[in-house]
Amino acid sequence: MIQEAIDTAFHHEDTVIVLTGSYYENVNYNGKSILVTSSNPDDANTVSATIIDAMGVGSVVSIVSGEDSGCRLAGFTIQNGAGTETEFAGITVWAGGGIFCRDSSPIVEKCIIKQNRPELGGGIFLSNSNATISNCEIYSNSATNATAAGFTWNSPIRK
Repeated sequence: MIQEAIDTAFHHEDTVIVLTGSYYENVNYNGKSILVTSSNPDDANTVSATIIDAMGVGSVVSIVSGEDSGCRLAGFTIQNGAGTETEFAGITVWAGGGIFCRDSSPIVEKCIIKQNRPELGGGIFLSNSNATISNCEIYSNSATNATAAGFTWNSPIRK
């Protein structure tokens, strides 16, 4: 349902507002610089109750098509991602269980990123990106090869 709303957004700077509930899907911004937000990202109860759950398949959120800082994610619990298959240091790995970001500069704020289990960058994987991550809780993620919370490659994190 969230992906359908993203797909139908027409203009950059559109806003997708998501009501509380559990959404069992993977989300990809597909190059759109839009805001995807819970109904109240400033309320901890709303953030905890607005869940995007990948059910162990793929990254929960993918931002990989050159999105700029107009691409924003706010007020979600992001969980149960297994990552995206990617090439890293000459080997193929599954990376970024919660958020997989490559060649993009999104703003991620007021999110809970938990219980994601790829090989690399459990909560967040950033590659050649310039992301801003602010006021997020990143915990209880795991990674079989490196860094459970997150992993960056040629990517500063601004907060």
